[in-house]
Amino acid sequence: MKRKIIFRHIALALLAMFASIEAKADVNPDFYIYLCIGQSNMEGQGNIETQDKTGIDPRFMMMSPINCGSRKVGEWITAVPPLCRCNTKLCPADYFGRAMVENLPENVSVGVINVAVAGCKIDLFDKDGYQTYINNEVTQAWQQQMVNAYDGNPYGKLIAAAKLAQQSGVIKGILLHQGESDAYNTTWINKVQKVYGDILNDLGLEAADVPLIAGEVVRSDMGGQCGSANNTINKLPNYISTSYVVSSEGLGHQGDNLHFSSESYRKLGKRYAAKALSLMGITYDPDQTGPQPEVKGYYLEAESMIGASNGQNFSVVSDASCSSGKYVTTVKNATTLSNDKANWLIGTVNIEEEGDYNIFARVMCPSYDDDSYYISLDDNEPAGTNGLYSPSWSWLEISSSSYVFTGTFTSHLTAGAHRVNIIGREDGACIDRIFITNGHTAPTGLGETTSISGITADPTATAIYSIDGRRLDSPQRGINIIRTADGATRKVLLK
Repeated sequence: MKRKIIFRHIALALLAMFASIEAKADVNPDFYIYLCIGQSNMEGQGNIETQDKTGIDPRFMMMSPINCGSRKVGEWITAVPPLCRCNTKLCPADYFGRAMVENLPENVSVGVINVAVAGCKIDLFDKDGYQTYINNEVTQAWQQQMVNAYDGNPYGKLIAAAKLAQQSGVIKGILLHQGESDAYNTTWINKVQKVYGDILNDLGLEAADVPLIAGEVVRSDMGGQCGSANNTINKLPNYISTSYVVSSEGLGHQGDNLHFSSESYRKLGKRYAAKALSLMGITYDPDQTGPQPEVKGYYLEAESMIGASNGQNFSVVSDASCSSGKYVTTVKNATTLSNDKANWLIGTVNIEEEGDYNIFARVMCPSYDDDSYYISLDDNEPAGTNGLYSPSWSWLEISSSSYVFTGTFTSHLTAGAHRVNIIGREDGACIDRIFITNGHTAPTGLGETTSISGITADPTATAIYSIDGRRLDSPQRGINIIRTADGATRKVLLK
């Protein structure tokens, strides 16, 4: 009898193992799934027009987290709006998915799961505290009705649907648009960090594989009544290394100073896609109509910007974790702008094509008292850039209007040589290298190396062009097209 029981246990174990293997075999690694969470702007408040319901590639799909009309939990259907609940409207996820499938290989499909509740604080997605939040703060009947649509637990519905989704595809990211209600201090950031961590843990995911991509709310200069929340939202990458922020620059509202217009939702969704694609090494300009321009990039090592008559107020430090084994740190506090060149890092780049350029820097600014610089190009008036706090090495856009506190940064450059000026402002701020680009994507890791497979590349010249026909901002495995110091274009195999 004991032997029969043992054999039965072995048989059951084998059946479970084979069932698990079969389930994993059904998972399509080319089906990219994104979870969307937030409040009203993620829920969608834009009028759905004919253009939004037609021309949708069937490779772009949605799964409803609740049974809604003909939609059933666990079923993937073509992503015809609305993508949140049956009575919501156009949202950023609509054109996120469209742009994704347009720029990914034809064998790749994209799916979204959208759980959002208008007017909610991030507390609604806290698996440990949501009930307290509902009991104390969800007092309006209209909001209670939305929460009830998720059986009183939106986070739980999200996780349940995501687990079903994992049976058919791979979760590639989390899209967040939330903060109008509460993103006004670092407490919000801490709560977002917990929600992000809970999602990863509950779904068995790694942060490195599943970035958090957050969108700005309607900006103050566009009439947004909650625009100051962007000051906090833009600090997310300083606390969560795998988080990224999508700009809402120039995106208008629908007349209520709060919710984006339909056209703005379309553009915002494409900007989310641009960020997600850039993390795959694919360059896509969401604001460009017609053919995409070739992305140009130019690097400057910070220590190379110290000369005989400038940069004496910087110290060069050896560090194997930096791109050239060195970085520079400001040793003299100069919060008042000075023309003393001892406090200036100066470098030159040879721009190949006229256009608007952005400046990124790999910085480490360990406190809020040492996180700013002045910056200018050529002889333009320097602009002060603050809020670059980063306790570890990070790429930050120091030319972003989110950080400029004084002056106006001018970034339109003609073809030819241009001077880049980085002016020390607060002692203790550290900088490794500079990246000047007509694209919108920061490098990753150390950025482009100066030597790839034995071919030396001029750090002031464009290095990576493409891999297998796709444009890149950093090297990838496969055949890369390299422009070298002598101006030649060659193919290089990176293993």
